[in-house]
Amino acid sequence: DLERHQKILYYRHVKKLSIRETAEATGYSTSQVCRIQALFRPEN
Repeated sequence: DLERHQKILYYRHVKKLSIRETAEATGYSTSQVCRIQALFRPEN
């Protein structure tokens, strides 16, 4: 769900929350936060 993904990116990049804090704020697991964040990471 793109809206939920954007929420995670917002918490991580705008509010500068840690992965654990982002997981608690969104109700996702820490591993799910990492996976979603990786989807939007620029490829090398």
